[in-house]
Parts: sequence; structure tokens; C-alpha cells
Amino acid sequence: MSQRPSVIRQTIITPIVLIVALLIIAALSYQFGSRADLIREIVHAISSRAVLIQDRLAADNSTLDTYFEGLVMSWEWTLQPRNRQLQRLEFEAGMLEALDPEQFTFTRALYEHWQSIGRDALLSFGLTAEDAEAESRLVVNTFHGIQYDLVLNRDEAAATASFELAMRHHRSRIEALLAAASAG
Repeated sequence: MSQRPSVIRQTIITPIVLIVALLIIAALSYQFGSRADLIREIVHAISSRAVLIQDRLAADNSTLDTYFEGLVMSWEWTLQPRNRQLQRLEFEAGMLEALDPEQFTFTRALYEHWQSIGRDALLSFGLTAEDAEAESRLVVNTFHGIQYDLVLNRDEAAATASFELAMRHHRSRIEALLAAASAG
């Protein structure tokens, strides 16, 4: 008799769950037209939550202090549990994009947007185009790496400590570049 629930689970429940899952996927594909359209909509919903922060960062990078306050604000947004889950989905979408870069471009476009905000701010402070490009790419890559650590390891304190250290190094580097530019 103890075998009976296992047999019922294997012969009836498992196929039912599979059929329901397939029906949901079919309904979503029908609603969105294709798997690619479904993925685009998911990433669009994820990315649109970050637009407010991006716009605020782009609009208020007038000083080095406001630039770094914007990075801190973005990190605080990342720490919110709902946004952490959205970040996980964005990483998954990025992996799908890596597999099919012809069809999907959303993650690269979002990355370029983040980098352009930093690059434009650094240029406005007086960095050379080459330094602004390199430093903005480095800070965006570092930020994404720390976010990945947070999503994967779920250690908010360790990830935040890494973020704070990275920002201290970034600020020190930017200040040194600005000092060198004004001296030379």
C-alpha cells in the first residue's frame, strides 16, 4: 500500500503537471507571438523598473558627489528583495542573449545605456574620452559583478562591503585622473 501514492504520483500527477506547464507555455507563446517576444516583454518589464534610477543618474551628475550618490542609490535599489529577483531574471536574459545575439539585444542595450550615463558624467568632469570610456566600463562591469555575487550568494553584507570598497577605489582613481588633467 505504501507504493500506491508513489505510483499515483508517477502515473497521474506528473503527466498532469507537465500538460499544465505545456499549456501555460503555449498560452504565453500565443499571447506574445513567440518565445523571443515573451522574453523581450519580461526583460522590458524588468528594465523599465530601472529607468527611473537611470534617468535620475543621467540628469543629476553635475558633481563628483552627485555621481557617487547616484551609484549608491542604484546599489540601494539592488538590495531591495524584489529588485534582486528582477536582477536575477535580467542575468538569465543576458545568458539567452549570449546564445542568440542576432535575435536578442536588450541586455547589451541596457549595458550600453548604463555605461553611457557614466561616460557622459566623467567627460563632463574633465576626463579624457579614453579615460571616461575605460572608467565607465570598469565601474559598470564591477557593479554587475557585485550584483551577480549578491544574487548568487545572497550575502548582502559581503556584497555591500565589496560595493563600498569598489566605490572608494573608483573615486580615488577618478580624483587622481582629474588632478592629473588639471595639472597638465
